[in-house]
Amino acid sequence: MRIELAEMKHIEPILDMGVSFFAASQYSNLGEYSRGKAGVTLVTAMEKGSLFVALDGDELLGFMMLTVQPAPFVVDNVLLGYEVLLWVDRAHRKTGVAKKMLDFGGEWAKNNGAEVFVVSTPAKAGFEGAKKLFEELGFKPFEMAFEKRL
Repeated sequence: MRIELAEMKHIEPILDMGVSFFAASQYSNLGEYSRGKAGVTLVTAMEKGSLFVALDGDELLGFMMLTVQPAPFVVDNVLLGYEVLLWVDRAHRKTGVAKKMLDFGGEWAKNNGAEVFVVSTPAKAGFEGAKKLFEELGFKPFEMAFEKRL
């Protein structure tokens, strides 16, 4: 398995995988999955060098979007690396793909100046495995977010 920067040839397969992500995520109650809008977001991330794919040969196992940003409300300009989106195809879960992708993401963030790597997962049923994996990899909860639909 290898992780590499996504290319245009990966966008359609990622979008196909993204339908599953959207349906399972906390965003599914926001309305219809917009393949067009998602495609623009993915291409923009790819062009910025922050969209990565996990591949076995030509088979897409998963994808990940990363970013580095200043920490909010921190005076000393600490940069945080964020896993914006991580998805592993159901057929390849519990095989080490997510761990390798997160290890890669942490190294990418560090190489881009981040001092901390932040991951997140939806706070709803079905995502307990992600929370367990994050904890097994040494991530600690540091914030709790709440939302209210308007």
